Amino acid sequence: GKQGQEEHEYLYWEFHEKKGRVALRQGQWKAVRYNVAADPDSPLELFDLSADPGETVNVADQHPEVVTKMNRQIKSARTASELPKFNFPLVRKGGSHGGVRKK
Repeated sequence: GKQGQEEHEYLYWEFHEKKGRVALRQGQWKAVRYNVAADPDSPLELFDLSADPGETVNVADQHPEVVTKMNRQIKSARTASELPKFNFPLVRKGGSHGGVRKK
C-alpha cells in the first residue's frame, strides 16, 4: 500500500528559531506567521510572490479571503511530531567548533 503523506496543493513549513515562524506557499501566495512561540494565532502576513518575489509588501488587508483560506490550511497542515524532544544544549562550550581549539 501507499505510505507517507497525501499530496497537497500547497507547501507548509515551520522554523523554530527567532520565536517561531510558520509559512504556507500556494501558487502566487505565501503566508507567514511570526512569533508563533509567544502567540500561535498572531496575524498572518501575506505576500504576492508574482508581483513581490522579495516579500517586502504585506498584502493581507487587500486579500482577506486568501488569508482566511491559507490560515485554515496552516491549521490543518500542522501535526504533532512523533520525535522525542531534544534534552541537551545545542551549543557546547567553545562555540561553534564544539570545544575544539584551533592551533
